[in-house]
Amino acid sequence: MFTSLAAFAAAAALVLCLVVCGELFEKPDTLRHAALMMTDLDNLKKIINDTYGHDWGDVYLRQTAHSLQQGSPSGTVVARLSGDEFLLLFPHISPHIFAQRAEEIRASVEAIRLTDYPDLRLTVSLGGVYGACP
Repeated sequence: MFTSLAAFAAAAALVLCLVVCGELFEKPDTLRHAALMMTDLDNLKKIINDTYGHDWGDVYLRQTAHSLQQGSPSGTVVARLSGDEFLLLFPHISPHIFAQRAEEIRASVEAIRLTDYPDLRLTVSLGGVYGACP
């Protein structure tokens, strides 16, 4: 289910942590473990923007952001990285719960329906990394 996000994820995580999550790292002894997830809506441009217009693409992105926030534990940082990519930082989460949340998030995003186009379906790709301090 999880794939290595390599240098891109490391750079994105660093930017997210420096800009948005500085307060989490002011006391590093309190952040014992965390996970980072990147999501990408598969073919959003081709399936929605190019066919139904950017307004519907924006509606889908807003619904996705809402779904990501609602499906994440308290304290999770959800940030739109670019176009149809989102980055989520889960502080203080166990690997088991992280894997559960990833599957729940995938299912909730794929369950999104547009009111005028209820048969339209998108999938989402997820990648994640987990780290813990001894």
